[in-house]
Amino acid sequence: MKNLTLIIQLISTISAIFTSVVALINCHVNNKTVRGIELTKEKFAKENEDLKRKQFLQDERRQLISNYLSATQIFMVSHMPEDQKKAIDACSQVLPILTDEQKKIVTAESDEISAVNQFADMHSADDIIRQSTSDFLLTLHNNYF
Repeated sequence: MKNLTLIIQLISTISAIFTSVVALINCHVNNKTVRGIELTKEKFAKENEDLKRKQFLQDERRQLISNYLSATQIFMVSHMPEDQKKAIDACSQVLPILTDEQKKIVTAESDEISAVNQFADMHSADDIIRQSTSDFLLTLHNNYF
């Protein structure tokens, strides 16, 4: 009987040690999993911020191009001095985001818009501006597609 009690106590002690070792291994595995999840969350957050930044820059680029195209079209319709100034300003604002080819086209268009008051025939000025806008849109299309 005494031996049986000792064997039961020994089995109980071994079971407690085994349970402690398994619990320790579980804690270690869970800790690794949690660290992996935290790294994944950090990586996801960084990628998300990068995507937001890229989207913001694309939106800014589109807005500048849209402002440029609208301002030049409004000026071609109105031929008002304030619209002329807005068109020239829009041309200068869009220049930093353009390719070299597009910069040449927009600069030439800006020069034409500036010189509009010197034209005797407003229709020829409009044709030149319209052609410059068309050339710009073509280069814009070629760069995206």
